[in-house]
Amino acid sequence: MFERLERLDAEIRAIESDLGPLVDERERVKGWIRQLGLKRTGPAEAPGAQAGGIPSVEQSSPATIKDMVMAVLADAPNGRTPSEMRKEIKRRFGREIAQKSHSPQLMRLKKEGRIEKAGEVWVLKNENAGM
Repeated sequence: MFERLERLDAEIRAIESDLGPLVDERERVKGWIRQLGLKRTGPAEAPGAQAGGIPSVEQSSPATIKDMVMAVLADAPNGRTPSEMRKEIKRRFGREIAQKSHSPQLMRLKKEGRIEKAGEVWVLKNENAGM
């Protein structure tokens, strides 16, 4: 019985260490949702009901282009091209962003150390990943 208890304790410790980063990521995402003023418009029990597995949300207050870029990159671990970002911003926030407005914001986010370019796509820097 004691051996079984030790094995169970070891398994629980392993699971808890795996959960730590997930719990941290969940808290970052919740913080970004609050910061962006997003609220769910679809059923809470059916996340990802929309195409692409992204829960439907609506903007309750205007977000900046930088906020919207951070939000759409948070859902794209492999990054997005500027064109993909603008399409996702339009789909998610209902806002059309011109390239001439979008590009300077990408450069500002890069200068702030929040995003980086990886080939043709932009990605969140590691400390911002999992938003």
